[in-house]
Amino acid sequence: HLEDRSKFLDLVHHDEPDFRQVQMLLASTFLTIRTRDRQSRLPLALEAVRIWRIENSEVWRKYATCRATVEASTTSRLEPIDPLPKTQELMPQKLKSTFHEGLNEVLLFHGSTAVGASRIACGGFDVRKASGKSCYGPGLYFSECSSKSDEYAVEEEAGAHRGLCAMLLCRVTLGSVLNWPHAEVNEEFKLWWASQKYNSILGDRQQLRGTYREFVLPPDFAGAAYPESPLPFYSSEKLLR
Repeated sequence: HLEDRSKFLDLVHHDEPDFRQVQMLLASTFLTIRTRDRQSRLPLALEAVRIWRIENSEVWRKYATCRATVEASTTSRLEPIDPLPKTQELMPQKLKSTFHEGLNEVLLFHGSTAVGASRIACGGFDVRKASGKSCYGPGLYFSECSSKSDEYAVEEEAGAHRGLCAMLLCRVTLGSVLNWPHAEVNEEFKLWWASQKYNSILGDRQQLRGTYREFVLPPDFAGAAYPESPLPFYSSEKLLR
């Protein structure tokens, strides 16, 4: 797409093998851990209903340009994420081969509303809509666990997606990652970040509190995420009946 100057936007239905693989990712990364961010009760599981692959030439071109910029500015081998995100370990080998692991390019979840997912599919991520009250400051937040991203998904009350939530599987170039195993941002964090050695943040609350790791792209690096697939799935209420 980077060298193809044509413009296109398509939502392509996944075939049955892809559907099963995505359902496997949803199920295998679901943990029965509740955090303060969850406003609804914790479901037993998540079940995919409809899955599309996003093919957006403009958003892809911006993403590929951002990834190329990271590659051009990398003068030494980047420290790999250890352990790799669960999504990265579980994804099919055919898809994994398309990722640049040397740039810490990974597959991660992002929870949203159905309307929000549609807007992201059409125009990419808009960091202006991100909350400025998150633990690690404003930016785009991603997770390796479907249960964490589900905390930010909102069930649709009407329309074609009534009773469903939306989630995105995203291709994210994390580049040089600042691993931060503390609860909040402090002066030490600000000094590390001011060094301009890092492109992203790994908030390791799994190590700190036994919950989840959060992967964060700051506002000036928001182009380093590309939405691969929006995933409407059954709500917790439907699964619990």
